Amino acid sequence: MTEKIPLPYSPDVEVVPPDELEEIQRVIETLQALLIRDEAASGQKRRDVHVKSHGCPAAQFQILPGLAPNSAKGCSNMRGLTQPSFDFRVQAPG
Repeated sequence: MTEKIPLPYSPDVEVVPPDELEEIQRVIETLQALLIRDEAASGQKRRDVHVKSHGCPAAQFQILPGLAPNSAKGCSNMRGLTQPSFDFRVQAPG
């Protein structure tokens, strides 16, 4: 089995929809409307069921030196690498 090299990013790989800015604005307006609705119903501003509606945990990402070839697709030449890693999570209210 031959390993496939990951597709490197280039601007021609991503297609930005022509209405992307309008869609972003619609998402913002929808989230704001949900917050207003929920405050009107309960009298309180709440962040869904969690204390925070977003988070950014920091960790380390390791590619283990003994990683099996079938698990190392796209990163076989990076075995033993340790990199800082951040994972940004968002939960929408409502």
